[in-house]
Amino acid sequence: MEMDTFGHAFQALAIIGLLLGVSWWLAQWFKRKRLTRIGSNRLVTVLESTMLSPQVALHVVKIASRCWLVGSSTTMVSAITELPTNEIDAWLEEQRRQVTQPHVVVSTLFQRLRGPS
Repeated sequence: MEMDTFGHAFQALAIIGLLLGVSWWLAQWFKRKRLTRIGSNRLVTVLESTMLSPQVALHVVKIASRCWLVGSSTTMVSAITELPTNEIDAWLEEQRRQVTQPHVVVSTLFQRLRGPS
C-alpha cells in the first residue's frame, strides 16, 4: 500500500515537473519570437516596459527609425526624451543574441549526442 501511494505521488510530481518544463520552454519560445519579430515591418514597437508603480510605467518605444523614452499613467502618456537609436539597436541586438544562444547550445548538444550522420 505504501509503495502504491509513493508511486502515485511520484507520477504526480513527474507530471507537474513536465508541465512546468513545457511552460518554461513555451515562455522562452514566445520571448525569442517577440525579439526576433521586433522591427521587422512595424512602424511603432514597444521595445521594453518597466512598471514604476501599479499605475505608472516607463516604455522604450521605437517609432520608424527613432527611439523614445515614454512615461505613462492611468491619465496620460508623455514623451520624456529621444534616445540614441544606435545604443538601443546595439542593446536590442545583444538581447536577441542572448535569447537565441540557448537554442544554439541545445541544438549543438543534440547533434553531438546523435553522433555523426
